[in-house]
Amino acid sequence: MDKSWMRFLPQRRPSHWLSRNAGHSDGRHCAAVRHLSRAKAPRADGAAAALENWELSHDSPARGTAIDNGTSLVGLGCSYKRGAPRSARHTCRHSHRQSLRLELCIHICFNHNTMASAPTYQDGENAKHRFDPNFTDAVINAMGPKVDDRTRFVMSSLIRHLHDFIREVELTNEEWFDGVRFVNSIGKTTTSSRNEAHRISDVLGVESLVDEIAHKHINESGETPTSSTILGPFWSPHSPFRENGDSIITDPHPKGEVTLMHGVVRDLDTKKGIPGAVIDIWQASANGKYDFQDQENQKPNNLRGKFTTNENGEYWYYCYKPTAYSLPMDGAAGQLFRTLDRHPFRPAHIHLMVSAEGFKPLITQLYPRDDQWVQNDTVFAVKDDLLLDFEPSKDDKAKHDLTYNITLAPTYQKTGRLDGIPRLPNVFDESSRL
Repeated sequence: MDKSWMRFLPQRRPSHWLSRNAGHSDGRHCAAVRHLSRAKAPRADGAAAALENWELSHDSPARGTAIDNGTSLVGLGCSYKRGAPRSARHTCRHSHRQSLRLELCIHICFNHNTMASAPTYQDGENAKHRFDPNFTDAVINAMGPKVDDRTRFVMSSLIRHLHDFIREVELTNEEWFDGVRFVNSIGKTTTSSRNEAHRISDVLGVESLVDEIAHKHINESGETPTSSTILGPFWSPHSPFRENGDSIITDPHPKGEVTLMHGVVRDLDTKKGIPGAVIDIWQASANGKYDFQDQENQKPNNLRGKFTTNENGEYWYYCYKPTAYSLPMDGAAGQLFRTLDRHPFRPAHIHLMVSAEGFKPLITQLYPRDDQWVQNDTVFAVKDDLLLDFEPSKDDKAKHDLTYNITLAPTYQKTGRLDGIPRLPNVFDESSRL
C-alpha cells in the first residue's frame, strides 16, 4: 500500500490536528487542502458509499464522524469569510469533497476500517437549535453582582461547556443519575488520608493539563527552569526536616534498593547555587504504598523528609529507587478505570517540592528511564526531561547513585501571569494531603 500521503500528517494526534484546523478560511489553508487532496490515500470498503450519503455545502465546514476508538473528526475545513480572495473561495468550493474523502480515508486507515457515528463539536452547535437557546444564559445570569470577575469568568465558561456537553450527547435521565451517584461515591471514598477527588482529577488528565498551562506561562520568557509536573494526592504538610546526609527510610522494606540522591539547586539567571532552598521529598515504599496507605508496615513520615541546601546550594540524602504501583481500585477511581477499560498503573517516581525565598516554587517528579510504565502513565504526568538514569553507587550505604540538579526561576522574572505567585506555605495546606 502506498503510504506516501502520510508524510503530510503530523507525528502525533492526527485527529486533533484535523479538528484544530477545521474552519480555517485563508488562502494558505485552502492551498494545503488542495495539496493534501492530490495525495494518494488508501481506500476502504464502505468509504465511497459513506461519502455519497453526506450532504455538504460549500460555505460551511464538513460535518463530523468518528471511528471505532471514539476519535472525533471534523472536516479539514473549507469555509471562507466574505471578502476572502476569489482564488481562496474557488479553492474551497472545488476541494471540499476531495479533502473530505481524504480525511475519511485517513481515519479509516488509522482505525482499522471501522466507522461509527459519534457526536462532534458541529453536532453540539446544531443541538443548541433543538433546545431552548436562552436556557444557558439564564443560568449564567443568575449569578449575583457580588461575584468577583475571575469567578464569574470561570463559572460562566464551566456552565456553558457543561450545558453544551449535555446537549451534544443528549444525556438521558439514567445517565445523569449515574453521574450523580458517581460524584457521591467520590465523597464517600474520601477520608483523612485519601483524596479521591484529586485522584479522579489525575485520572482524567485535569491536573496534568493545569500543570501544562502553568509551565507554558513560566516558559514564555524564553528560558526554562526545571520542568514541573503534578502534585498528586499523597503530599503531606507534616513531613519532618532532616539533615543533609540523612535517610528518609525509617521502615526498611526487604525489596527496597537504597539510592544516594544528590545535586545542586541553582538560580536560572545567575546559574549559581541557591543556599537555604527547601527540598520536600516523598515516595512510595518498595511495596508500592505510601506511609498512610500501609500503616501496618510503615510509621508516619516513612520515606518523607525536608532538606535545606547548604551555602553552595547542595543537597544529599538516602532514599529508595522508586517502585511502580497501581492506583487503588476499590473506590470511584477504580470504577472509572473499569468503565473506560484503562490500566491503573503509575511509573516509579520520586516526588519533589522545592521552594526558596525569591524564587517560584517547583513541584515535580523524577522517573527511572527503564520503568515499563513511563510511556503509558495512567495520569499523563511523565515528561521526557524528567527521565533519569540510576547509576551504580560507590557509596557503601547505597546500591544506586542519582544526581539531579534543579533550576528555579526568580519571582521577579517576566515569565507570564504567574509572576508573584505565593510561596509554598500559602499555596498548600492540610487539605492537599486528603
